[in-house]
Amino acid sequence: MNFGPDSLPAEAAPVDAATCALLARASVSTVATALFRRGLRAMFLPGLVPLAPGTKFAGPAFTLRAIPMRPDLGTPDYMTRFPENLQRAALDRCPQGAVLVADCFGETRAGLFGGILATHLANRRIAGAVIDGCVRDAHEVAASGLAVLCRGSAAAGSQAMLHVVGLDQPIGVAGVSVFPGDAILADPAGAIVVPAALAPAIAQEAAETEAFELWAKARIAAGAPLAGTYPPDAATRALYEAEQRQA
Repeated sequence: MNFGPDSLPAEAAPVDAATCALLARASVSTVATALFRRGLRAMFLPGLVPLAPGTKFAGPAFTLRAIPMRPDLGTPDYMTRFPENLQRAALDRCPQGAVLVADCFGETRAGLFGGILATHLANRRIAGAVIDGCVRDAHEVAASGLAVLCRGSAAAGSQAMLHVVGLDQPIGVAGVSVFPGDAILADPAGAIVVPAALAPAIAQEAAETEAFELWAKARIAAGAPLAGTYPPDAATRALYEAEQRQA
């Protein structure tokens, strides 16, 4: 049986810049809890870690899909034979402010790109890259100004193991479905996918949760008991809301 576009759910409009800006104020853990409340238990991307400390970004997904490179295609003269390949196209088509999300099927023997291509992406001001695979010259990528989460570093170039066959289409990354335009949030803990249709509500809830937790942390640091403060009981919630109204 063949499954065409009609077998896929209708795609929501890509998440907008204002929602991404609000989402970026929250942590991945807070967003995971907000998604859990709506029945989405596994939207975190396990095994993908930031290359640089302090990584933090949010943006709509621009997707790339790779398959294993076939030996008769992935030869040393690959770039001469295929100068307009989709890997290079992705570097110019990924929009400013978007997140390049790459399905490299967990391949760790070759890197999708290295320091030079990372610098190009940084200059184009994309929000970041999330790769279910590796990069080359991880130290150069980390220093390029492009925020990247991946599985690590590999010495071989992409043509050794990766054949990019699709852009801007639904993919699977670290066991999670990603549709073009979904919101991607990354911080030092990792990255998480927020379905575009849910992103505005999730961003608002996460912002409110972060504000309360900052307040609760300050109270606990000042000696308030954990019980009743976090999670808040009715009295704590009333006190918080009263202080918010006065602020």
